[in-house]
Amino acid sequence: MKKKRWKKWWTGLLVVLFIAVCDVQDSEAISDSATIIYSINNSIVEVSYNFTLSTPSVLNLTLERDAFDIALYIDSISSSYKLQQEQMHSTLATNRTGREFYLEYKTKEPLLENEFLTEIKSPFNIPNATVMLILNGVTLKHGVNSARPSLYPIPNAITTNGRSITIKWDTELSKSKGFAILALFSNRTTQNYLAYVLTVLILVSIASATAIIKLKNKGKLLSYLLDEELKILEILKKHKGIVWQTTLVRETGFSKSKITRMLRNLEARNLVEKIPIGNANKVKLK
Repeated sequence: MKKKRWKKWWTGLLVVLFIAVCDVQDSEAISDSATIIYSINNSIVEVSYNFTLSTPSVLNLTLERDAFDIALYIDSISSSYKLQQEQMHSTLATNRTGREFYLEYKTKEPLLENEFLTEIKSPFNIPNATVMLILNGVTLKHGVNSARPSLYPIPNAITTNGRSITIKWDTELSKSKGFAILALFSNRTTQNYLAYVLTVLILVSIASATAIIKLKNKGKLLSYLLDEELKILEILKKHKGIVWQTTLVRETGFSKSKITRMLRNLEARNLVEKIPIGNANKVKLK
């Protein structure tokens, strides 16, 4: 009898230890991270926050006082929030807890003529954060190598496609200390604009014949796609060709693993492209 009791006791202890080890591994597999994007289009700043947390939490975030068109998703589910307007800012708060928070809104407050100035006040301590600023239709006031910097702090990377400039900072965010960004820019000159238009026209004329051939091949390829894959392409077209992967999960109702699998198939057919941004992905229609 004693041997049987000891055997049961040891078995129970091993099960408890196994569960504890699995919990530790699960918690270590997810690290706190954030991706914050500011995109300037004319006089509007489009902002998106994407927080991924190792443990569930509520969200209490400081926004610009004039924030509008606000949309919040907690664990890929559209969620309600409370917005309190203070004298200098607004505070967005949730009652529901979650591990993944995606917030998007618009504001005009950080812009003053040809200057962008904001301070990120993170509600969490984030060791790995990516902050991006996208300038559309403008140029930096001073050159990248100029003695008079146009950006503060010094970014980790600057890229451009001729139409927009993407500035990236890899940083650590703290609840006790804000992260300030300053960018000085200027409108494109008429000469630069004409040169840009001429370049585009030349490229379009060169690529037109190739594009027709590609469209014919693409039409044949679409006829072999599953209905679920066609649904993803329709959502991408509805969002002007680019969306967050979490948006596809939300709007299709499919699981994350199914969306990942279908995107892999669409990438193999050269129909979409996944763009990693921090701990999340944007999906772009090719």
